[in-house]
Amino acid sequence: MKLHLQQPLSYTHILENPKQCDQAFDMLLGKLEESPVGSDGCMVCSATMTDELCILSCHTVAFREPEEKEPGLIAIPMGTYLFSQLSFPPQTGSALIPLLNRFVLSVDCQQEDELQLFVRVYKERESDFAVQLITATQTTRE
Repeated sequence: MKLHLQQPLSYTHILENPKQCDQAFDMLLGKLEESPVGSDGCMVCSATMTDELCILSCHTVAFREPEEKEPGLIAIPMGTYLFSQLSFPPQTGSALIPLLNRFVLSVDCQQEDELQLFVRVYKERESDFAVQLITATQTTRE
């Protein structure tokens, strides 16, 4: 599915980043669990395709709470994205990894050595999260 962002999604707080996507996801879920409903988190990741493997790395983990108005430290820029919302959000980082691999393999990234992607986690209700996988097809930097 395509997603057209008309404005950037910005994040105001950066968390310590463990570099491993599964650990970063667990940390982000833990932070959002204690945050109010409407909080939004993001992992900025990359996927490198080799002949045999898809190597995932996490570069930044950030979040924002619903009422925050200050400028963001990082953002998902305006643009057009390939987008997948997971029907059954994973409860752990280790359950996220196969879903990330499947998403990366579904993207035509043969021209690129490294694919940037975002894992967005939105707290819809207490202990209920929407998990979205996003990668750019066309973006605009501000």
